[in-house]
Amino acid sequence: MKAYETAAEPEKALLQDPPRFLLGAAFLFWGVMLDQGALALGGALFLEGRWFFSTRWKVGEGGFVKAWQLVMLLLLVTAIVRLMGDEDRIASSIGVLSFLPVVFLPLLLVAQYAEDDGVPLTTFSFVARRKITRDRRAGRAVRLVPAKIGYPYLGLILATAGLGLQDLKWYFIGILFLTGWMLASFRREKARPWAWGLAYLGAVASAVMIAASVLGLYQKYARFVQGEANDISRQIQTSLGQVVDLKLSPDIQWRYQPLEGARPARLRTAVYNTFALDRWKARVKTAFRTKISQERSVGGDFEMLFSDGVGMHQNHVYEEGDFLKEAVGSGILRGRLGESDLLPVPTKALRFEAVPVESLEVNSLGTTQVTGPLFDSIAVRIANGRERMAGEQDPSIRDLEIPEGELEGIDQFWFEQAEPMPLWDEEEMIARMESLEMDEDRELRLWAKLQQVFYQDFRYTLNLKPKRGEPAISFFLNEMKAGHCEYFASASALLLRRAGIATRYCVGFAMAEKSEDGGEWIIRGKHAHAWAQAYLGGTWRLEQPETPSKNLVWRCRGGRWVDIDLTPPDWLNQMSQSDRWKQRLSDWWQMLRQDALILLGKPLAGKAFKVILWVLGFVFMAWLLRQIWRSRRRKTGEGEEWLERCGTQDYFGNLERWLAKRIGPRPPGMTFGDYLEEYEAAELIAVYHQARYGGQQTHPRRLHHLAEKLKGEVREASSNEAAVRRG
Repeated sequence: MKAYETAAEPEKALLQDPPRFLLGAAFLFWGVMLDQGALALGGALFLEGRWFFSTRWKVGEGGFVKAWQLVMLLLLVTAIVRLMGDEDRIASSIGVLSFLPVVFLPLLLVAQYAEDDGVPLTTFSFVARRKITRDRRAGRAVRLVPAKIGYPYLGLILATAGLGLQDLKWYFIGILFLTGWMLASFRREKARPWAWGLAYLGAVASAVMIAASVLGLYQKYARFVQGEANDISRQIQTSLGQVVDLKLSPDIQWRYQPLEGARPARLRTAVYNTFALDRWKARVKTAFRTKISQERSVGGDFEMLFSDGVGMHQNHVYEEGDFLKEAVGSGILRGRLGESDLLPVPTKALRFEAVPVESLEVNSLGTTQVTGPLFDSIAVRIANGRERMAGEQDPSIRDLEIPEGELEGIDQFWFEQAEPMPLWDEEEMIARMESLEMDEDRELRLWAKLQQVFYQDFRYTLNLKPKRGEPAISFFLNEMKAGHCEYFASASALLLRRAGIATRYCVGFAMAEKSEDGGEWIIRGKHAHAWAQAYLGGTWRLEQPETPSKNLVWRCRGGRWVDIDLTPPDWLNQMSQSDRWKQRLSDWWQMLRQDALILLGKPLAGKAFKVILWVLGFVFMAWLLRQIWRSRRRKTGEGEEWLERCGTQDYFGNLERWLAKRIGPRPPGMTFGDYLEEYEAAELIAVYHQARYGGQQTHPRRLHHLAEKLKGEVREASSNEAAVRRG
C-alpha cells in the first residue's frame, strides 16, 4: 500500500519545514566546529537544493523504511570504523555521536525531495510496521501520521556541533544565532513582541546550558577526546597517576611474539629525566642535545632513524652501522598506534624491520615515536642487540637533579637506612665532579638495599591518600609507604640520584601474560608499568657540547644503563579481573581487528582492498542513481498520482485475502466481480470500475465504507450458518 492510502483521512503532518537556508547554515556551522568544511559544504548544498529544483519522487512507506534502514546501516559502519580507528571507547563514542548529522542525512534528503507530506512515524518502529501489516491483512482501518523531520534534524546538528568544540565563544554565538533564526520562522505578524522575546530569552538560556555542558564534557574527557594531543604530550611529560589510568583497562594494547632468543621483560614507551612536584618531563637543553643534521631533524630533540630505502615497509636503525650488527634476539610487535604516537620497544632494540610507517624518530633519552602508520595498526619485527639502543646518550648532570622540596625527605630516608649522604646542592655537586669516582660495587649494594626495604616495608596499592602540600615522593617514603609503580620508580630514581648515580624514569609495559596457545605475550592496559634506569660505573667528564654553546657539559662516560624495577613483584596479582567469557570474546574481537588492519596495511592487500571498495562503491552509486532517475517526476502540485486518484487496488487485494479465509479462495479464471456477486456487492464493483476506468476522483473512504459493509454481511451470514449447524 502506498504511503497514505489509509482507511481514514491521514492526519495533518506534524511540525513544518524549516525556512530556507536554515538547515544549510546549521550544517555549515557543524562543519566549522568539527573541522569538516568540505563535507559540510556538500551537505548544505544538497539540503538547500530542494528550493531550486522542482524534481520530486514518490517515496511511499516502503521508500522511507528503506531510507531508515540505510541510516541504521551507516550508523553501524560508522561505529565499527570508529572503534577500529580509536584507542579509547569514550573517544570512539564521541566520534560516532559527532557524525550523526552525516549519518542521518540520507533520510532527511529523502524527506526533502519526496512528494509525500512527511515521514510516517511508523518508519522508525519495526513493531508498529508489523502491527499495520496485520491490520491490513485483517481488513482493519489503518491511519498513518506523517511528520516533518527538519526541526528534529536541526536540533541534532546543534547538539553534535559542540562535540567538535573549536572555540566556546563561537559555539555559543552560533547556537544563539541559529536558535534566533529558528524562532523567527515561527513568528506571525500578530504575534505579541513580548511573547517572542521571552521565547528568545529561553533560547539564549538553552544555548548557555548547551555550551556549559559541552565545556564540562571536554574538561572531563579531554585526555580521551584529544587522544593525539595527549600522545604528543607524553613525549614531553607524564604525571603520577597517568599510568594508573591505563592500568584500569583490560583491553589488549600490544602483542609480542618472540622469534629468536629470550623475550624482553619490559617494553619501554618513554623516558624522562627531570622531576618537579608530581610530574616527570623530558628536557634536553641546547647544550645537552645531540647534534642533529637538518635532514634528520623532526623537531625538538627527535631525529629520524636511518633507513635502508624509501616509502613504507623499510628497515630502520639508530646508527648506520647497526645494519651490519648481529642481533641476539628478535620478535614481532603487533598493536595499534595513532599519528605521531610512541612505540613500546625493548631496551636493547637494535633495528626495526619492515615497518609500515612513514618514518621512525628517536630522542636522546631513548623514546621512539612513529609517523604515519597505516590503518592505525602495525606489525613490526624488532631485532635486539647485546647493548642498549644507540639512541640513548650517556647521562649528563641533568640526570642527577633533585627537586629542592624533596631533598629533606630523601635525606631522612637514607639516614634511617644508615646511609647518610653528604650535603650536595647543584653547585657543590659540580665542584665535586672531577673527584667523583663511580664505584659500581657500592651502586649495586645501594640498589639491593632499596629492593629489600621496598619489598619488606612498603606495599603496592592503587588506592592512595596523598597529603596536599607535601612533596609527593618524600611523603611516600616516610609517611604513606604505599603506592603504585609510578611512586616506586620515582622514589628509586631520586634516591639513587642522591647517592650520585645518574638515573632516569621510564614508562611502558611489563610482559606478564602468555596467550593460551603460547605463541604470543599479551600486553593489556593493566600491564602498564613504570620503573627506573640507572647508569652504573663510568667516569664524569667536562666536555664541549655537540651543539654550539658557551657552556661546557658534564657527562658520565664508560658505564652502562641498567633497568631498576623495585616495585613489589606481586603488583600484577592486584590488577582487576574481568569475567572470563566476556574477556575471551573481547580479546577475540580486538585481535581480529588488529590482524585485519595489519593485513590491510600490507602493500598488495591494501591496494586490492581499495580497488574492491572503489569498484563496489561505483557499482552501487550507479545503480542508486539509475533507480532515482527512473523514479523522478516533476513537482506539479496537482495532488495524488493516477493510481491514487482511481482508488487503488489494495483495498480489493486485502478484501480478497479476508474473504478467502471465510468463503474460500477465488477459483482460477473467475473474475473478482463474479466472485463477489454472491453477496450482491454490485455497488462496490461499480464504484471501483468508475474510479479505475472512468477517471473520477473517488475518495478512498467510499471504497472502504462499501468494503466494510460487505465484510459485515459475510460475518452475519457466517454467524447464521453456525447457528443453524448448532441447532
